[in-house]
Amino acid sequence: MVEILVLSEVADGGLAPITGELLAAGRTLGSEVGVALLGEAPAGVTDEAVSRGADRVYLVMDPLLDD
Repeated sequence: MVEILVLSEVADGGLAPITGELLAAGRTLGSEVGVALLGEAPAGVTDEAVSRGADRVYLVMDPLLDD
């Protein structure tokens, strides 16, 4: 079970820059860290989230999030 969840926007084909900082901060707490990607996630963004420290990635997609 994820103990810390970071909410992140997908912008310009990648993760918002603050996402990596938030994942690193969560890591310092020694807990499992997940990231919820809001909006349509292009290929490779989930891999980017894992490479930045996410243990789990949740995709939250809805047409209302596209704007």
